[in-house]
Amino acid sequence: MRDIVRIKSFSNGLKIHMDENASMDELTAALESKLSSSRKFFGNNSVAIAFEGKVLTEAEEDLVCNLITMHTDLQIVCIISDEPETEDYFGSVLRSMQEEKERSDVY
Repeated sequence: MRDIVRIKSFSNGLKIHMDENASMDELTAALESKLSSSRKFFGNNSVAIAFEGKVLTEAEEDLVCNLITMHTDLQIVCIISDEPETEDYFGSVLRSMQEEKERSDVY
C-alpha cells in the first residue's frame, strides 16, 4: 500500500504531504489513521501547519485542520502556504502570532 499521507513534525509545526492523485476520502481516512495512532507523539502544542502535494481548497484545509484537532491535542495557530517550510520559519510565524495575541490582550 502506498503512503498517501506523510507527516513531518518540526518543533513548531507540521508539514503534511498529501498524494495529489488520491481522493479526499482516501486522504482523510489515511490522515485519521495516522493521527489517531500518533496522538501522544504530537503532544499538546501550538503549531503552524503547511500542506504539500495535493492543492486543497479552503474547505478541504478546514476539514484537515478539524481532523487534526479531533484526533490530537494540538492547537493550530496558522496555516502556512507558498512560503519556505523550515523549522525557523515555523518558529518566526508562531512568535509573531503570539506577540500579536499578547498585544490584543492588553487592549
